[in-house]
Amino acid sequence: MSGVAEAAPARGEALAPAAIFVAAVVSEYSLLIMPFIVGAAVDGYGISESFVSEIVALHLLGMTAGSLVVSLTIDRLNARAAVVLAGLAIAVANALCAAHVPLAGFIAARAGTGIGEGMMMALSGAAAGRSRSPETLFTAIGFGVAAVAAIVLYAVPYLSDAFGRGSVFGVSSGLGCLAAAAALPWFPSLPLPRELADWRHWLTRRNVLILLGFAALWSSASSLWVYAEAISTGNGLTLEQVGTDLSIAQIFGLAGPPLVLALRARSALGMVQLIFLGLAMCLVGAVVFVEVRGTPGCLGGAILMSIATMFLNPCFRSLMAAVDAQGRVVAASVAFYTIGYGFAPFLIGWALLFFAQTPVILSASIGFLAIAALSVWGGRVEERRAAP
Repeated sequence: MSGVAEAAPARGEALAPAAIFVAAVVSEYSLLIMPFIVGAAVDGYGISESFVSEIVALHLLGMTAGSLVVSLTIDRLNARAAVVLAGLAIAVANALCAAHVPLAGFIAARAGTGIGEGMMMALSGAAAGRSRSPETLFTAIGFGVAAVAAIVLYAVPYLSDAFGRGSVFGVSSGLGCLAAAAALPWFPSLPLPRELADWRHWLTRRNVLILLGFAALWSSASSLWVYAEAISTGNGLTLEQVGTDLSIAQIFGLAGPPLVLALRARSALGMVQLIFLGLAMCLVGAVVFVEVRGTPGCLGGAILMSIATMFLNPCFRSLMAAVDAQGRVVAASVAFYTIGYGFAPFLIGWALLFFAQTPVILSASIGFLAIAALSVWGGRVEERRAAP
């Protein structure tokens, strides 16, 4: 009997990375399928895209709030119970959306989805950051997010034909249940020593600079993602061609996370150097996407940016885990991610009232990449100063 009793914790510990992986993928993938969510809302409720964009902003605000609650209370949270509750919240909220509840209920459900995703993303990120091999787990999560998003992007049109546009919410509801079921027996607890509970132990200047760089990365990405259709149709493509090119680029993005592990194993590059490499790839992709006309520009630029962003995501999070082994910086990164993702379209929307589309979008994307590079470099300088 004692041998069986001792084997159970070992098995639970061995399966903890799988529970973290499932929770992270479920909480992160929805932003990559946002076009289908927007389309389902427009068709289902007959509302304008501008109104749907406000609902999306509310979703992002919910993610930000959920992640901040986790990062500020992680020393007092039962992580396993919180992930189970977040998974159930995602499942119920998306089931309500799939059931086509009245518009007010739909808006509340999208906000609830955001809160659940933000909490789950922060907790899974913190748990991955405190695992035995953060780089490997973050890389696996990045690959999983891209793979699930690619599968859903391919499958949803067929599901919509068979079951209606609300099927995209049905898929998310099922995945929420899966995350809760995996977390219940296997998600690790996150005990935090009380002396490290004070925010001053992790919210240092260096860590804030890294978080700012992460936000700037996603501001640069959303600068192009949100306006991808307008840019590419302006460069001579049809909507069908744009959709095909972006879907192909999403598949190529699967190469990003494994590339991190390959370069770490076969080169002397550190994580900061890998981040600069990824930012340079983003820069080239942005210029090609905006400036080169036709399919070569859209497809080529989108492939470079897709690989680069999927490459950079685990790089940034591995760097955060290295500077804060307790996981609070990784947890806080969700708030910076969502703020960065939403800030760029807001800024560009105002700029487009006064300036032409192409220079505004390209300048914004390049400018945010520069901020990301300077922030990471500043964080590295701060680390060197603190080393003696």
